[in-house]
Amino acid sequence: MSVTTHPSTKARFSIANHIGHGLGVLISVGNVLVGISPGAREGDGYSGNIWIAFVVFGAIAAVALLASWITRAGAPRRIGGVALVLVGVASLGILFVPDIGTAGRIANSVGALLQFGAAVLILLPSRRGKQGR
Repeated sequence: MSVTTHPSTKARFSIANHIGHGLGVLISVGNVLVGISPGAREGDGYSGNIWIAFVVFGAIAAVALLASWITRAGAPRRIGGVALVLVGVASLGILFVPDIGTAGRIANSVGALLQFGAAVLILLPSRRGKQGR
């Protein structure tokens, strides 16, 4: 009688992945809250329409990252990371709006850098399960 063991192939998140997921979920929920605030829809052109990207991609990122954190699946993890990057890139256009002051530009730049950093932590390769010991 022989016993065969199957190695665990389910991905285990590293500490960096956990930090990235937590930070990404918080940033995504913050993006949605900023996007649905009444002040976000004020203005003409770019500054009046950026709330759409914040709400849509923020919601996609929040749902995908929660699904990835729970299931450890790769596809929602990549979707959440890319959604964070898309919101960060879309928000950089605020730097060229003349009505935004220096403090707003600095806050926007810091927020974009945080989103890019969270996406990097999320998309880092995770550890694989132990190979049959």
